[in-house]
Amino acid sequence: MLVNLNQNLYNLNFELYGWGVGSLALIAVHALFGRWSSRDRWLAGLALAVPAVFSCYWFSGGPDFGARYWFLAIVPCLWLTARGAATLAGLVRDRFAAEGAAARVGAAVALLSFVALVTFVPWRATGRYVDYRGFHADYLRLAESGRLGRSLVLVEATTDADMHSALYLNPPDLDPAGPLFARDLGPENERRLRDAFPGRAVVHVRGRSVTGTVAQIADGAR
Repeated sequence: MLVNLNQNLYNLNFELYGWGVGSLALIAVHALFGRWSSRDRWLAGLALAVPAVFSCYWFSGGPDFGARYWFLAIVPCLWLTARGAATLAGLVRDRFAAEGAAARVGAAVALLSFVALVTFVPWRATGRYVDYRGFHADYLRLAESGRLGRSLVLVEATTDADMHSALYLNPPDLDPAGPLFARDLGPENERRLRDAFPGRAVVHVRGRSVTGTVAQIADGAR
């Protein structure tokens, strides 16, 4: 439990806003130096209750998905971050007699958020999970290219991730205008699939786990 707590706290600090100084920095400033209102206490209690409750769960969010079981704490974190910014502005004004302290702190927060927007967010949204655990978009690209048409696509694959990258493209009713994907289990299975889906040409595709590069059409429709 303590290991999961530490891991999720680290992830929250890293991923809440994607700030290089740590996403919890302003919350820490308010916790150490701020004047706490009753609303602050209520929201801090809610923020602490979320990890307390989910610490009883057997698994953590881990490094892959961040502190995903702590997402309910987002509103208290936003509030306490704003309060921390106000506290920091007050500290700068009182201790350094700096004019425009609130504007300076606001500019710093805006800069941190902008840097996160152009660096952290694109990586988190599109770069981090490319080919995650062997899943890929090869079959989706083949379908979108129009090369598969309205065919029955038999995929030769040696790993579950490679196969599931194709199977998830099938609609629930198995009657799309585009291709249908199934695992290539040999001639007898192919005959049964042809009978089950008459009128569809059959295309054989060798998956990434077989080719070692990208999924490729092994032969044309037949």
